[in-house]
Amino acid sequence: MAPSSEHVRQAPGRAVLAASGGVHELAQTLGSRAEQEPERFTDFAFTLGPDAPATYLCAIVGAVTPHLDADRWEQLALHTHQILGPAAAPTICRALQSAPQNFTAASLPALDSYTTDPHPEQDIRDADAEGTRTDLLTAGMNATRGQAALTVAALLFHGSEHLHALTPLVTRLANDSVLAVRVCAAQAVLALMKHDPQIALDTTEQLLNHQDANAYNASTTQRLLINILVREPSRFAAHLARALQGPGDTAELAGQSWAVATIQGCLTPDLPNSTDELNALARRGAASVFADNIDHYPHLVPLFNDDDADVRKNASQGMRQVFDLFPAQADELVRAFLDGKAFPDHLEHLAFALYDHAGPLPTVAIDACERIVQHAGRELGDLRTHRAADGHHLVSAVLRLYRQSRQAERIRCLDVIDRLSQAGAYGLTAALENER
Repeated sequence: MAPSSEHVRQAPGRAVLAASGGVHELAQTLGSRAEQEPERFTDFAFTLGPDAPATYLCAIVGAVTPHLDADRWEQLALHTHQILGPAAAPTICRALQSAPQNFTAASLPALDSYTTDPHPEQDIRDADAEGTRTDLLTAGMNATRGQAALTVAALLFHGSEHLHALTPLVTRLANDSVLAVRVCAAQAVLALMKHDPQIALDTTEQLLNHQDANAYNASTTQRLLINILVREPSRFAAHLARALQGPGDTAELAGQSWAVATIQGCLTPDLPNSTDELNALARRGAASVFADNIDHYPHLVPLFNDDDADVRKNASQGMRQVFDLFPAQADELVRAFLDGKAFPDHLEHLAFALYDHAGPLPTVAIDACERIVQHAGRELGDLRTHRAADGHHLVSAVLRLYRQSRQAERIRCLDVIDRLSQAGAYGLTAALENER
């Protein structure tokens, strides 16, 4: 038997505890209990009408969705939409995103109506002094049409069963006047690419042909841009060129896209062909991508001496994977880092790589240890600074290096150990005891 509204209020300790804090607290309790008894509370949801707080019905829908089959969920979704109207959109959309297999043709009219909902009327975040609009994707996720776009994306990623019905929704949302909705629609266009690449490419062009370059300033549009550059670089190169000149974060994301295109070998002649041709913001993004793709380490070498501190910082992250390279390549990159402007401020990444490497350390490792201890000095033993962790990493590395080395290198290792001892490096005493 489903709990009645009166039961909800008067049955402490049984099906649901009446929450003294108010509507939202009771909704949380309903959701919690509905997860435990989904069928019972689904029945209860059908007894809730327009007079009940919307949060009650929404809480139950969110809780029971993972436990219902498609037919049962369809009935509940249609009831929720009928009772709440547009207010049901966030709940229905998020439920479909988590369980796209529950979508049926009967749910299409509701989803279609969400794509034309008046919310949002305009972008709620004004551009900053540099012309950047931040958090567009977050704004879209908090808007009805944005949620509808993400739902269409989830359905298309799930399969092609409803492709014919959903494609017009993708086109509509991709041409939305509000940027926050468009960046959500980019996810739907990317999903459409799986099933109908030609329509998806045409729709991408419509989506990106917006007068505001902030259209590129979201992870969703970035992924879409990368995808289309790989597919048709000559057709869409102009969009990357425009994004690279965009404001703030737009240029940094575009720098990431440019680096991926470089790695994929799909740069066109009219695009920059080296980091020297990018502005500082774009170089920051490119440095992050090259650091994550250490096999393409030659691109990192000039960035260690970049005039921009953030570019050097991002490029230095690549040193954490340096010993994943072949020994000669690792030697080349380590020496470039040691000689670069990035080394003094970001030596911790090399110290970690020395510590983390499981195999025999390359010959350049002793040079790295010497330079690190020379530069960091007593900070390696100062627990008030992050350099103490570098000291711990260096202790482990130099002792391993000592064990694997010949006499000449061992003497150099002992000199490093002496310097670490003078600095009071964390863990040195215990490590030496274990060596005896």
